[in-house]
Parts: sequence; structure tokens; C-alpha cells
Amino acid sequence: GETYTVSLEELIFYINQLIDENIDRIYQGSKQYIIEQFDQDTETFFQNLQQYLGEYQDLMKRSLETKQLSEEKQELMVKKLKSLENSSKEQINNVTKNLNKIDSLLSLNNG
Repeated sequence: GETYTVSLEELIFYINQLIDENIDRIYQGSKQYIIEQFDQDTETFFQNLQQYLGEYQDLMKRSLETKQLSEEKQELMVKKLKSLENSSKEQINNVTKNLNKIDSLLSLNNG
């Protein structure tokens, strides 16, 4: 048989070098993964935030429109009620005048 001489010192140096290279490769891969994941998570977060704020803005606009519409309906109702009040006062005045005329005619006939 043949004999080989192995330098333990060189073998340990070589193994340590391989370990260091693998650690560095794992570190770089992990670092890249973390950066990509962070970028993706950040983008997703801002997309969701933008969607939420857009929906919130739409809700606020609809709320203001509803309130404005409600106020417009209230103003219209007040105008209608005032018109009805004026019309009622006119009718009451007309009825009062007619009652007075009737009363006057009745007292002339009785007198």
C-alpha cells in the first residue's frame, strides 16, 4: 500500500475557509431575502394603507353628501311648511271674512 501524508494544519485551514465561505454565502442570501421580504411587506403595507385611506375618503365624501342632501331636504321641508302656513293663514282669513259676511247677512235678515 501507498501512504499519504496529510497535513492536519492545512486540512483545518481548508475546512475553516470552507466554513467561512458558506457562512458568508448564507449571510448574503439571508440578507438578500430579508431585504426582498421587507420591500415586499412595505409595498403591501402601503398598498393596503392607500386602499384603506381611499375607502375612508369615499366614505367621508358620501357622509358629507348625505348630510348636505339631508340639509337640503330639511330646507325644502321648511319652505313647504312656511308656504303651507301662509296658505293656511290666507284660508283662515277668507273663512273668517265669509263667516263675518254670513253673520252680517243673518243679522240683517233677523233685524
